[in-house]
Amino acid sequence: MRVRVPPVTRHPRRQEDWFLARLASSNTCKADLVLLGADVITMSPVRPAAQAVAIRRNVVLRVGRDGEMHDLIGPGTEVIQCHGKCLLPGFHDAHIHLLACASQILAVDCRPSAVSSIADIQHAIQSRAELLSAGSWIRANGYDQFYLDEKRHPTRWDLDVAAPHHPVKLQHRSQHACVLNSLALRIAGIDRSFSPPPGARIELDPSTGEPTGLLYEMGHYLSENIIPSIEDADLRGGLEVVFNDLVAHGITSVQDATDRNGLREWLLLRDFTARETKRPRVTMMVGQRHLAEVAESGLGHGDGGNWLRLGAVKIMLTESADGFTPDQDSLFSLVWEAHRRGYPVAIHAIEESAVCLAIEAIANALERWPRGEHHHRLEHASVVPPALLERMSELGISIVTQPAFIYHSGERYLSDVDDHLHGWLYALRSMLASGIAVAAGSDAPVVPANPLSGIYAAVTRRSRQGQVLGAGEGISVVEALRLHTLAPAEVLGIDTQLGSIQPGRLADLVLLTDNPISTPVHKLGEVRVEMTIVDGRVVFCGS
Repeated sequence: MRVRVPPVTRHPRRQEDWFLARLASSNTCKADLVLLGADVITMSPVRPAAQAVAIRRNVVLRVGRDGEMHDLIGPGTEVIQCHGKCLLPGFHDAHIHLLACASQILAVDCRPSAVSSIADIQHAIQSRAELLSAGSWIRANGYDQFYLDEKRHPTRWDLDVAAPHHPVKLQHRSQHACVLNSLALRIAGIDRSFSPPPGARIELDPSTGEPTGLLYEMGHYLSENIIPSIEDADLRGGLEVVFNDLVAHGITSVQDATDRNGLREWLLLRDFTARETKRPRVTMMVGQRHLAEVAESGLGHGDGGNWLRLGAVKIMLTESADGFTPDQDSLFSLVWEAHRRGYPVAIHAIEESAVCLAIEAIANALERWPRGEHHHRLEHASVVPPALLERMSELGISIVTQPAFIYHSGERYLSDVDDHLHGWLYALRSMLASGIAVAAGSDAPVVPANPLSGIYAAVTRRSRQGQVLGAGEGISVVEALRLHTLAPAEVLGIDTQLGSIQPGRLADLVLLTDNPISTPVHKLGEVRVEMTIVDGRVVFCGS
């Protein structure tokens, strides 16, 4: 059955720009909110630093010194004294998975911060099983074998000990692997003779040939065929917690990069963002398999509004012993289909070989139909040597990468990744030097959505335990701040609305306890969010 989507505002940018510019140029209106005594980093070359910001309705009215705000302060103006604290454009997470974050909140917490051994995982799952009737599915999330005492993945038999009468799915931190217990495997029909879908892999016990419970790239298959969906009401409850956490970390805009997104997710997020008051702005990518469905409903790239807009087409490109999924011909076809419909693509590509193939798929589409400002991008691009950076620069392909991975997973990279590749892992300095548009995202729930840890890692290249990974690829604090504010808006093509503090821009700001630029590098990790303003309203106040 075709889902009908109510009409949307198509490409509102010109209308909004005209309105914002007219409002900002008005000399007669008073401000609704004025922030004084701040150390303002505007991310604008016109006026890089300031002391005060005035806001009317949902836009920045004036940026300047304290004394330049007096004529804008009236009886109804709220005035906030910032006492020298640092005011920035709101942080923008360019790669996140909102519904996965909401699902994780509802699941058993097995992240490295919560468990340190398989015994801990068993205890956590057993505690949840005691609250549920037999046969109810148990979802657990976030384990990472590298940070477990045993240094291995749990097995079906480990999970059987914890919950023999409940089907259990234990999701890996990467979201690309999971472990099922014996009951879940039986429900899914997965045994030694089961043929996994393309690109997926089932680990078998070498001595018996039986599945160990560890599955790779089986998420789509399980969610669509086996495991019941989480009720929308529960997801909304989880999203409320997620949104509150995002604004508490100073995040005022996000880009949801989930490849399962389709009309259901669009409608869910549209209804939720329309009701929720403490919320960031959301750009939702559409999964490659749902492009036709979304396009035929009347939704085009950039449609929506200030709170929810439709973004790129997300394509997952993975590599295994059997080759790439999708294969080269299929990838070229997917990219071309999105390109010809007017959508940019966002291709998940991690290793050098995948990055190379993704670049050539985009090059093929651009050769067939050249288009400036196409906004095609690669997600992650963990290993990109100079030749590929040069090729991407020539084609105008952007990169959205995850500097916070260095902080949260640096020890694992140093242990598991070949030494000669350490210098090219998340090579931010080289990316920026090549002229490529680079933005940062967290990939939450893979790691927490905290821009300050990403900024710290981008500058210091240090892990949480202090180990250094590719020191030569560290960037300046100003560059790291830009990756988390203005650059994501540039990658989307909405930098005339977001990403800097200028008259006429939407009033999304974050107040920090300290100025990251003047803070000693070794103390960057101590900087905290004091206040978050979205659409001209204070939505978080830490004091």
